[in-house]
Amino acid sequence: MASSMSEAARDGGETSTSAAPLHVDNANRSVWLLKVPNFVAKKWRGECDRAAKSSEGHSVELGKVRITNSSTEQTPGIFLDLAASGLDNMPQAIHLREQTDSITPTVVFADLQGRLSAEGRVKRKFDLVMNSSGDLDVLDPAYRQLNRDRSAKAAAKTRTMQVLSEAPSSQMRPGTMQRVSFGNKETTRKRFEKGQFERRARMEKDDLENLLFRLFERQSRWNFIQLQKETDQPAVWLKEVLGEVAVLNKRGAHANLWELKKEYRAAGGSDDVEMQDA
Repeated sequence: MASSMSEAARDGGETSTSAAPLHVDNANRSVWLLKVPNFVAKKWRGECDRAAKSSEGHSVELGKVRITNSSTEQTPGIFLDLAASGLDNMPQAIHLREQTDSITPTVVFADLQGRLSAEGRVKRKFDLVMNSSGDLDVLDPAYRQLNRDRSAKAAAKTRTMQVLSEAPSSQMRPGTMQRVSFGNKETTRKRFEKGQFERRARMEKDDLENLLFRLFERQSRWNFIQLQKETDQPAVWLKEVLGEVAVLNKRGAHANLWELKKEYRAAGGSDDVEMQDA
């Protein structure tokens, strides 16, 4: 490739700019893939961005992986300890539950200040439980309070909608006679315009997820019509977000009712975060 490009240059031909090299020193390193809630990922991303912009260039400790062995359990317990990170409004610990399904071959890449590198291959994937014991029924106290605060914030009205009344009558306005002659058409047009003002305002995804979690805390199962009435959201948008955090029972005693997925009974939303094997 290099020789052919050199020959093209000597012949006066155009050559394309060579791509940056890919560093593969760490390509065979084992990496853990962990899903964390959006609010945790945002905290981490903010800390990493501040560290990258710092003139000192110091690294940031986001948490510590803790592995415990118990004589009563067949597999060791794996936890992500967030208390040591020093970040405010964060749960103390996250229990990591390893996925048993086969892992799709995945390579982790990083672009650090223009240096593209392969950082390893995903060997293990984890779901999370937001408490220190791994029991879905017992939430971490800090996370419970945080979830309540976020739900209350999402429930607060941030947008108001008002249907504008018709402007005062003006009989001398040009076109008045036409409105009288074609009253049916004018009424239809006004009804259409009024409908435009009454469209449901679409909430941000995070706010809608928080509102759904609050509703499922109040009642474990809902039908779709009830949820649409409670959230006042467009049906297509509500179904899209609802499908990410809840499942629809298609048969049995609770047929046609939505309920939270097990993995989301303790966490709202998620981002992928890569962790290097120790």
